[in-house]
Parts: sequence; structure tokens; C-alpha cells
Amino acid sequence: MTKLGVLLLSACMFVSFRDVESINTAVVAGQQFLHYTLEKNVNNFNETERNKTCSMFIKDFRKFWYNSSGGKYLTEYLSFLEEWLCHAQFSLECLKRPYDFNQFTKTTYDRACNRSVFETQCFSSLVAVSSVRGRNSSQKWNNLLRALKTYQLSDAELQDPCIQVALYDAVVLERGKYGYYHESKRLLLPFCQISWCGRDAENINRNPIKAWNCLPHICKVNIIITMVICSILAVAIVVANLSVILVFVINEKLRNSQGVYKISLACADF
Repeated sequence: MTKLGVLLLSACMFVSFRDVESINTAVVAGQQFLHYTLEKNVNNFNETERNKTCSMFIKDFRKFWYNSSGGKYLTEYLSFLEEWLCHAQFSLECLKRPYDFNQFTKTTYDRACNRSVFETQCFSSLVAVSSVRGRNSSQKWNNLLRALKTYQLSDAELQDPCIQVALYDAVVLERGKYGYYHESKRLLLPFCQISWCGRDAENINRNPIKAWNCLPHICKVNIIITMVICSILAVAIVVANLSVILVFVINEKLRNSQGVYKISLACADF
């Protein structure tokens, strides 16, 4: 039982976005030239070449999307399908939304597939971030994005999926997307839904954010309860085994082959 607790801690609390960034930046940098070249020449592709390229990219993402350190980001995946003119594949992706697991992924799909819905739903979040800092709230989306990039956002603000996806929008608007935005996924957390969120590089560098901060509140509660139960059981097991060992050590009548066997079982149970 204590092993479960160790796994939960290592999976959720000690993995920072800075670790994800350092691993994924190398992957992203390696892909950047390929993506840039394809984007520049996409209009020169014939229909067969374009469909083949789109299919290869979709298969690659489908094969590795679940890797937390593989540089496979939903934000970039959808952007590339659109930029490479993968019209049929992009329409099907928007229709089925196979990677829509939580509010972050839903908002990411909205941004790519239904821009007006995304901006309408998230406009109030961007205005609120500006208002809290005493800034005049512009009614233009791009102005709000530029202002968003200058703020030191709090943990609570970074929890908002609208802010997370808007940061990607701001990165694309200001600097281009390569290497300046990172996603984190945790798929196999017990008693939790899939955890998937994103941050821009500036906020990661200002304040390293652990994957624990991306988990929904109910998921955090479930993990804490599990940790408490594991701790209680671990203490109970230790106390019980120590009691057995002490009884056999103190009582000379029990110092026989059967007693030694029981002591060895108690020691092995630690």
C-alpha cells in the first residue's frame, strides 16, 4: 500500500513544468525545421502528397499523444492540421474530438474549430485578469492577449482553462508557437480523470509549476484521501509487525523454529 502512495507523490507533486519544458524543447527544436519547411511548401503539394503528409502526421500524433515528455501537444496538432490544409482530416477531428478529455482540451478544440465560441466564452476571463490589475479592459481580443503576456499570473488564474489556451493564442500572435508553449498530461492517476493542461514558457520560468497544480480539486481530494489511508495502513502494519517481533524476542519459550519463522515473516512484511 505504501508503494501506491510513493507513486502518487512522484507522479503528481514532484514533476514540474520546467522539467517538461527542458525535455520537450529538444524535441520541439528538432521538429521545428521540418514543420517550417512543410508549411512554406504546403501550397506546392499536390492532393496526394498533402493527404499522405496529413495522414502521417495524424498517425504519429495518435501513436505518441499520451507521452508526457514526447512534445506531442494538442494545441500544435490542431494548428498544423489547419495550416497544412488538411481540410478533410481537420473537419473530422473537429467533429469527433477524440482527445477532448477535460475543460482544457475542450477549450483547445473550441479555439481551433469554432473560434467565435472560444472568444465568447473566454473573453470575460481575459477582461477579469486585466481588471484585477487596474488596467483598462480593451474590447479587442488581440489587445487583451498582448496584455495577458505581460502579467505575472497567479496560480488561481493559471488554473483557468481559458487563460491556459489564451496564452497559446498570445504566443502564436507575438512570437510563434515553437518552444514557447508546453503541455503536461497525467493519464493514469487513480480515482482521477485525465489531467491535461498548458502553460507558456514565460510563466513556467517565472514560477515553476508542478503538475499537481493542474489537477481538478476533486482529484486532489481523492489523492490526499488515498495518501492518508495508505499512511494509516502503513503505520498499522509496522505496529503489528513490531509487536510480533517484540513478543517473540521477549518470551524465551517462543524461541524455537516456529517462532523464528514467524519473526522472519514479520520482518519480510516491512
